[in-house]
Amino acid sequence: MLERLETWLVAHAPVTHAGLCPPAGADLLQALGDPETAMLYAWHNGSRGSFQLAPQLEFTPLELGSRPGWDPAWLPIATDGCGGFLVADRESLRVFRAANEYLPYVCLLAGSVTELVADVVTALESGSTLHGSSPVVEHGELDWVPTPEAAEFRYDFKII
Repeated sequence: MLERLETWLVAHAPVTHAGLCPPAGADLLQALGDPETAMLYAWHNGSRGSFQLAPQLEFTPLELGSRPGWDPAWLPIATDGCGGFLVADRESLRVFRAANEYLPYVCLLAGSVTELVADVVTALESGSTLHGSSPVVEHGELDWVPTPEAAEFRYDFKII
């Protein structure tokens, strides 16, 4: 699935693609202990402010270690820049939105990193919405624009 994502970005959003970081080093990947998240970071170690791994969530370089008040298995993989994160749980493999202000409530977005990437690729290839936003490319840059239905889209925060 990451190959399809790469192909789509090269063909449709080359500026966004150029902002992706090189793959993470083997030492960091091995320290993850989670093959799904390792696969994502073996593809690219985040981006330099150019690629939203999910709508309004910027793909961040790998940082090992937990945030204060978080489960040590939680790894932030993207950020909204305002205190919200996309988190991969290295034990359950689920992917969810979390923000310190809402803990212990989180919002499940995908059953795994692979499922999240598949959802993103499907939205990009079909032009369909994902989490209330549609992919739009202008001047080689990918963005996710809230749809008119976005006002009705709500993240369902709960304790998981």
